[in-house]
Amino acid sequence: SNLILLTPAIVKMKFGLKEEINAQGWEPGTGMGTRHRDGNQAQGWEPGTGMGTRHRDGNQAQGWEPGTGMGTRHRDGNQAQGWEPGTGMGTRHRDGNQAQGWEPGTGMGTRHRDGNQAQGWEPGTGMGTRHRDGNQAQGWEPGTGKGTGHRDGSRAQGWELGTGRGTRHMDGSWAQGWEPGVGHRGGNQAQGEEQRECPEHSQLPRLSQGLQRRLPE
Repeated sequence: SNLILLTPAIVKMKFGLKEEINAQGWEPGTGMGTRHRDGNQAQGWEPGTGMGTRHRDGNQAQGWEPGTGMGTRHRDGNQAQGWEPGTGMGTRHRDGNQAQGWEPGTGMGTRHRDGNQAQGWEPGTGMGTRHRDGNQAQGWEPGTGKGTGHRDGSRAQGWELGTGRGTRHMDGSWAQGWEPGVGHRGGNQAQGEEQRECPEHSQLPRLSQGLQRRLPE
């Protein structure tokens, strides 16, 4: 009943054998780290020190903790700086594309997996993104009065409801005043048909004209 189970750790502690894993200052608040089982060195991992750790993949992290604005090297080896919310700086994603200021409200975008650059995609900025087909969108967000380049390469400006401007549809026909009753898909040209042809939308022309005066062409 008094038999002590001699685990490797107890053997090393009892008989003075040198521990393979060297820990110095691991305790909270010391700012010093430990050599983990994979042999990587950690310095200042504790919260608030702003220093990171070498993870199992050997990548170095510095200041990963929230609020430091510094990032970490992820498993793919890409460097992240300031990914944390509010820093306005982005991260290199797995495809190696750089993101700067992706966070909401910064007005800056990210390079997506297809390598296209987005600037100001966030709601209210009035700037768009390059979609997978490479077409440029500027001001796609509701109320900006600017459109987007669709997959067929045609340009849309002011597609949003109430702007009174149209879009090139998939058949290539041009619409100005896409709101109900104008700019049909058959290639017919419609300009200013809202009130007479669509009495149920009689408020659209005045709204459209007002927005057109405020928005650039």
